[in-house]
Amino acid sequence: MSYRLLNLIRQFSDQKILSDIRRFHMKTSSTYVRGNEYNPPATLKPIDVNKKYLKIIEFSDIRYTLENDHSIILHNRRRIKKERAPSACHIEGKNLSFTEISDILYNSFGSYSNGRRPYPSGGAIYPIGFIVCVLKDILLEENGVLAIQSGVYQYRPSKNSLDEIWTGDINTLKSCILSGKDGEKYNPTIAIIYVNHPEKNSIKYRYKSYRLSLMEVGSAYQSAIETANLLGIEQRLLASFCDFEIAKELGLDARYVQPCVVQIF
Repeated sequence: MSYRLLNLIRQFSDQKILSDIRRFHMKTSSTYVRGNEYNPPATLKPIDVNKKYLKIIEFSDIRYTLENDHSIILHNRRRIKKERAPSACHIEGKNLSFTEISDILYNSFGSYSNGRRPYPSGGAIYPIGFIVCVLKDILLEENGVLAIQSGVYQYRPSKNSLDEIWTGDINTLKSCILSGKDGEKYNPTIAIIYVNHPEKNSIKYRYKSYRLSLMEVGSAYQSAIETANLLGIEQRLLASFCDFEIAKELGLDARYVQPCVVQIF
């Protein structure tokens, strides 16, 4: 977001609404079940839920009516979509190529000629941004020349470009993204951090803007999942990170750029 656009938005921002949204978002950043590898703040108490009860909840649906026999069984079970590939349990050290990274970003998020994107956004405001953490140097396939240095970049859907935020030692940021045992199971080439700019759509949608932002995050990462599946590239979503640690390493202010979820490839 340019400074000119940001200044325009701030002329119409309601600071009370923004403060409430930020306060609620902060509450969502650290919740965990006892036994999780993630190391939460000392002030946060774990949720004591027996694992056998969690197993009952998994893969279930909730019925909204009383138990009865009045169910209409749909006879047509014809699948017109391919089964969703499962999230990767391990991501090995195979480096993605410059072309593969370009394909993931452009086909998942890149703007069409009319300005629309591959995923929907309330009012076409698109408050969700994409921070691309390149965890390994990327070389061009044809000549081995360095194409992207390891570091942090902003993907610009309207330009289909990576704008450098910083480059250099990525190890501390990588350990923030891959907390606990995730660091042993995954060796990704890139991590996309989906961030919300609450000011951008709150001027139109007020409190409801936060709900619309979460809907957009889900649509955007589902677009990336579908792209990765088509390309035969493994991916996984991660949420066991600390917003403020991530934002600090990115060099961004978590009050204005809210990390929502991380997707590794």
